[in-house]
Amino acid sequence: MRILLCVNEEMYAEYNFKEKIFTFFNVVHWVNLHICQMIKDFHIFSDGASAADLHTCREDFRLSMNRVGICAASYPDCHIIVFTIMDTHLHIMARGEKEDCVGFVNLYEKLTKYHRRGLSTKLEFTIYEVGDDNEYRRNLAAYIAVQATKDFKNVMFYDYEWSSAPLYFRSGKVIPVWNIDSNGLYTPPVRFGDIPTLERRRILGSRYTIPDNWLVANDIVLPNNYVDVPGFEQIFRTHNAYRVFTSSITSRNDVVQRTMLSVAGTNYEEEEMREICSSVCKELFGKSDVRTLSAQGRIYLAQELRRRYAVGISQLSRRVHLPESELRKYL
Repeated sequence: MRILLCVNEEMYAEYNFKEKIFTFFNVVHWVNLHICQMIKDFHIFSDGASAADLHTCREDFRLSMNRVGICAASYPDCHIIVFTIMDTHLHIMARGEKEDCVGFVNLYEKLTKYHRRGLSTKLEFTIYEVGDDNEYRRNLAAYIAVQATKDFKNVMFYDYEWSSAPLYFRSGKVIPVWNIDSNGLYTPPVRFGDIPTLERRRILGSRYTIPDNWLVANDIVLPNNYVDVPGFEQIFRTHNAYRVFTSSITSRNDVVQRTMLSVAGTNYEEEEMREICSSVCKELFGKSDVRTLSAQGRIYLAQELRRRYAVGISQLSRRVHLPESELRKYL
């Protein structure tokens, strides 16, 4: 156990009971250290199998891309490093505190439910912390950037419209793909604040808004407004390193996909999961009815079920009677 003690206006001390030692921090150093410890990289991805009709036309893709911008504006401390939107799913690498990144995901889900009320199945997201392995961070960033090519789209990933990939390690002389209209002509960007109100709502498909100084072209909220391009490029540092990681993708894909499978969880038959849940609940709390537990008890039960059986979040939500948005904060 550790406690934080205020020594004076300029100094803190952290006491470690186990080792029985004090560690002294200058206030500024301590604050910076703990802020760094809270800010993490996260991989956010949706289950393509559960939303086969997520994007069926260009308008679906356009609104989905603009939703990323809306959510980024609503959660500015959730920094978007890279994202790609595919036919049935999307991948995002974000940097920030978990609370902000979870808020981003929950808002995206909420807006998608409104925009796509005709979806035959539910959009389900998984979010996990990337960790401190720089090799894996590079693998993941490249995996997300090259999604369009990996999934056999007839386009190079750095020209794929529904992604932030066209932003990285590019010459300033290159015209962004979002500024080219359907006739191949250049469309200059305009300030969002200069667009009439009704037109703004049509572009965003929402009453949520974005800053007036953000730029829009061809009804697309340009990713330049909210994507942390330096943050992405610092992961690779050089053009050559980025080229290597985006060229040899087969074995690198396997590393990322294994991690995704391990964190997304497993869905059990409902009857089987009900019995497992009751059994673990009785083991932990001496009673098998989950509904008699406090919210804190249900969260602990969910954590144990996740740890022991790798249960998917949606199924956990049903079994412990807590909203998915709340569970994500603790899993």
